[in-house]
Amino acid sequence: MALMDTTPDRIYFKDREGRFLRINKALSEFHKLADVSEILGKTDFDLFLPEHAQDAFADEQRVLATGLPMVGKVERENLPDGRITWASTTKVPLRDEKGNIIGTCGISRDVTEEHKKAEQLKEYTDALADKQEQMERELALAREVQLALLPQS
Repeated sequence: MALMDTTPDRIYFKDREGRFLRINKALSEFHKLADVSEILGKTDFDLFLPEHAQDAFADEQRVLATGLPMVGKVERENLPDGRITWASTTKVPLRDEKGNIIGTCGISRDVTEEHKKAEQLKEYTDALADKQEQMERELALAREVQLALLPQS
């Protein structure tokens, strides 16, 4: 219980239809809920824009059908309030005492800052590659000019 209340990662348990059964404090705060009970019985379609909700539902249906976990999927989360976040999400089957799959359990870690830094690094790398290409073209031109100025004999 202490882990559920203190981890910054968003933990949730859902039934086979994707309805929330239980969530932790971090998920409640992420969705700006006054109380965790506000989310019970709702699905991702109630909390996210359709594109992300559909992807999340498809992932859960795959876990339910195969019994295989989905581990560390980095996904874009589009929220109705305009926020766009990135999360690394793991989902595993939730089983009853007989081993039957009755839902899913998931944990999502906010990786928005890491994603922004990776995008910025890619922009810098691309800009540096462009500058290097420009310098190589300028050096080739300078070689041509230098060769043209040298005596031909």
